Amino acid sequence: MMVLSWVFAEKILIAMAIGALLGMEREHTKHQEIVGIRTFSMISLLGVLCVEFDSLVESNFIAPLGFASIMVFAFILYSTNIQMLKRIGLTTSIAMLISYSLGAIVGFGFYSEAIFVGIAVAFVMFARSWLHKFVGKLTHIELLDFLEFLVVVGIVYPIIPKEPLIYFGVRIDLYAIWLLVVLISFINLLGFIGSRYLSADEEVEIMSFLGGLISSTAICFSVNRVYEKYKEREDILAGAYPIINGAMFTRNLVILAVFAPVVFKELLVPFIIGALVLLLTGYTKIKRIKNKAKVSIESPFGVQKAVWLALKLFIIMTLLQTIVTYLPNVFYLGIFFGAVTSSAATMASIATMFAAGEITSEQALLSSLLTVGANLMVGNLVAYRIAGATKRTIKKAFMYSIPGLLALVITYLVF
Repeated sequence: MMVLSWVFAEKILIAMAIGALLGMEREHTKHQEIVGIRTFSMISLLGVLCVEFDSLVESNFIAPLGFASIMVFAFILYSTNIQMLKRIGLTTSIAMLISYSLGAIVGFGFYSEAIFVGIAVAFVMFARSWLHKFVGKLTHIELLDFLEFLVVVGIVYPIIPKEPLIYFGVRIDLYAIWLLVVLISFINLLGFIGSRYLSADEEVEIMSFLGGLISSTAICFSVNRVYEKYKEREDILAGAYPIINGAMFTRNLVILAVFAPVVFKELLVPFIIGALVLLLTGYTKIKRIKNKAKVSIESPFGVQKAVWLALKLFIIMTLLQTIVTYLPNVFYLGIFFGAVTSSAATMASIATMFAAGEITSEQALLSSLLTVGANLMVGNLVAYRIAGATKRTIKKAFMYSIPGLLALVITYLVF
């Protein structure tokens, strides 16, 4: 008597669930009557079964033959849409091929990969109108900057050395710098998309946060420029400051999560509490102010911006590496000045040095706290002042930031 294998049943259920997810989007968004949840589930099921048949009969032709059959069906559907309905339904046809492919991937045992791709594809399909709206708001220059950035990233990746370079005892990891540029740029992308898509009464608060994710220093200048002639400029700028730095806390926490998970776990609660206190402080100060203008955020992409970011990372990381190697007694002084210049680059340097075993866990924790503290209480206040904020505004911004810094330190000591 044949006993049903749990592994086989698991493959069937996962594949059909992925297909159903894609089919659900088609039924919900396009009101598909022919190709919906059931059809997509069957297509993914076919992918699994073809792979299983290949393994049973020791063949390599059944799975490709199944893909070819789905391709023919997708082409017929595509042609019918053009001839009878006078519209191009290319998304559904491509989604059918993806559904079969994901089923085949599940058949080979790559469950996590298939689920991840399935969710990503479903998200892109569900977000169609949202994505069109966002792209419609992009200028030609912004789109060109983004494409240039992708080209540069694609060119650099194959040629950049994967192993660290050693010069005079100083370790220089160009690959880590490249990864950091990509990571920080991705965070910037999320903030930039949010700035173009979101619209609410609390635009100052939202844009200050999103701008802080992209560059806390840059948004300090932007906020000052927008409210240069406003009667309530002082209160708006002072209230926006802790929000900007709450976003800075969040961005640096993400950097730690990617490059130094051990340090991230230790600082997760302190950073979150500190960020929440800063955000709440800023929000309560700003919400009472009326007639606030929208803060615009410039595109964070472009070759020049990427090169400048990489240069800052290289300079700060090399400087700190040199200090660790030759002047360990002034390590924290180097962290302080690096943080005043760029908290993201300094935090990235700390994370990569810890990952390479060049600094201890205690040094990584203390220097991470020093980085956000120095940027909060010195670096961004200097940027505010250079941008034209009055001494009274600087004093208010400083006072509004103290609760967040205290919350960070106290939570770290308690936990």
